[in-house]
Amino acid sequence: MVEFLDRFDRDWAALHVSARSRERYAFALAHVRRHLGNRILQKVHSADIAALYAALTREGLAPWTIRAVHTALHRALGQAKAWGVIRDNAPAGAGSRIA
Repeated sequence: MVEFLDRFDRDWAALHVSARSRERYAFALAHVRRHLGNRILQKVHSADIAALYAALTREGLAPWTIRAVHTALHRALGQAKAWGVIRDNAPAGAGSRIA
């Protein structure tokens, strides 16, 4: 997962969003790296994403922070799908009611 997030930052975010948005993505995706970084991207499922959001909530992160994590992860995995790296975008199935 970490390798893909690095690629997403380098090959997509650097070219498609402002410097400030890229910083926000990096901040949000740091939480993903911490919780799911050692996972194989293709083996991350909706249940793993839901567990990530639950863990962030238990850690006391603000709802807007969890929403930012969801948004950044959804964008990154949407790009993974577009690049043919994965078949499905797991955050789309993790529940639409995030924070």
